[in-house]
Amino acid sequence: MNLFYTGILLKKGRCMTASKKSSLRYSLIAYICIALYVFLIGFTVFEITSDNQRCHRIAQQEFFAVSDIIENTVQTDDLDTETFKVTVETALNESTMLQAIIVAGSAQVRAFERETGKSIAWSGDRPRFIHSFGIAENPLLRLVALPNQRNGAISALYRAFDTTAIIRILKKVLIALLLPLMLSFITLILYLKQKNTDSQKGEEDIFVETFNESPTFETVFSDAAESSPKKLEQPSPSTSEKETYARLETELKRCIVFNQDIVFILMEFKEMHFGDEKVCNLLYEEAVNFFLLVDLVFIYGKRNIAVIIPGADLDDGRERVSRFQRTVVEKYSEIFWEISDLCIGLTSRNERMVNAEYLIREASVSLKKALLDPENPIVAFRSDPEKFKAFMDSR
Repeated sequence: MNLFYTGILLKKGRCMTASKKSSLRYSLIAYICIALYVFLIGFTVFEITSDNQRCHRIAQQEFFAVSDIIENTVQTDDLDTETFKVTVETALNESTMLQAIIVAGSAQVRAFERETGKSIAWSGDRPRFIHSFGIAENPLLRLVALPNQRNGAISALYRAFDTTAIIRILKKVLIALLLPLMLSFITLILYLKQKNTDSQKGEEDIFVETFNESPTFETVFSDAAESSPKKLEQPSPSTSEKETYARLETELKRCIVFNQDIVFILMEFKEMHFGDEKVCNLLYEEAVNFFLLVDLVFIYGKRNIAVIIPGADLDDGRERVSRFQRTVVEKYSEIFWEISDLCIGLTSRNERMVNAEYLIREASVSLKKALLDPENPIVAFRSDPEKFKAFMDSR
């Protein structure tokens, strides 16, 4: 006769997987935001550079046009005439990029600027250009023939950037920045909301897996034999499996007399580089402090801890080990990198007339399943009392 049972797989592992997926999503969003920021920075640099080149081309065109006017004017008028002055000032003001012009010969020097005192300073009787932000560092220069003078030259100072164009570019960038900023803000809100939800959640939802093919009792115990606690290495006689077995047997009898349930828990951590003995002792102390059962917590092998909880049912035991696992993994994150680094299997009497060996094997079956499935590091063995009784009667 088959023994039908339902394996209750705690969703803790799945939640950690979901948490990892959420972390990956948040990381992906962060990378996208960073990429957008880098793109916008590159776009801004490209646009400003392009505007600088455009301003330089316009300034060259305007300079050559103004210098032609100056060269034609000096052929008929002297540099001191009012006609020459008005002609140069008019040409300068009609340009868009030019800020100041200096016409220099061997005998005379004349300087013109769009705004007085902004672009030209005088050192004695020699003018020089004043460079400021947004003004090109290298003036434009053209050699010309001045009447009765040698070494004639025209130089001009021009704007390196178009202020209107720069403002337009910055407006575009600021508007575009709203997208990654909003994305970052929404991501932060979702992250804080999820973190708050996780912290307030006392117990994760459970995933109930019902086996379609009911395994035989012999098959279950055959599987358990592969991970039988008797094969586990004893760290010391005082914490041996024999002592755990004897205490579980005693508590079982007492619970049967008083018609109480009892939960037996086996937990195992993966091999650590810190040293199994140190981690095992640490986990033992944490279990004693958490479950408040000084004489019902045992070191049960090289990497195993056993816990007996009299008077508790499977649901209560499941809720406690879930909180214990979460507490330990969060507290010692440098040791337990993932939730699946600490696997737990548990079972309960559940109104059955069973001995300690039955509970140990059932917990071992659950622990083995938890070890094989990283997404479900807590597995609870829930038996059917009626089917179990029928099975025992048939033997």
